[in-house]
Amino acid sequence: MDKFTRIFKLHHILDGRRAPITRTDLKARLECSSASLTRLIAEARNYLDAPIVFDRERGGYCYDTASNPSYQLPGVWFNASELYALLTVETLLESAEPGLFADILGPIKTRIKRTLEKQGMAAEPMERRIRILRQAGRGAGVFPAHAGMNRNECLDAQEMLSVPRTCGMRRWRG
Repeated sequence: MDKFTRIFKLHHILDGRRAPITRTDLKARLECSSASLTRLIAEARNYLDAPIVFDRERGGYCYDTASNPSYQLPGVWFNASELYALLTVETLLESAEPGLFADILGPIKTRIKRTLEKQGMAAEPMERRIRILRQAGRGAGVFPAHAGMNRNECLDAQEMLSVPRTCGMRRWRG
């Protein structure tokens, strides 16, 4: 189990508890040694401002609800497999319609790759691993000017009406 997963699990153990949990129980639940648990608690306190305290009277660790009654971990947390899945989805979207979500997903893709590199994992482009052959699609980065507007309406769950054009073809009367 990696450090981030352990911190996430520690938060779930301590969050909403009425009674403190002993050090022995924490080590068993987190599957770590005493030294690793000490480091984990110190990192949660120092880097994430977690109000973890040791209650001497009741003999265990808990969140200090007096100083911070509803502590939550900052941001959204993903493990490595979830980050790779997000990169895969971005690659599939880019293959289906190049450029359609590039302005929205570009910064997220950069952050995901940076996060993977910090964890020492390969963040090689997914385009090398996954390749979708397009059949009769538009050229890369070429889509109608109104596509971005339709994308935003779709993301905002608005109803839209799309009328196809004839593209210069004559309509035959029968």
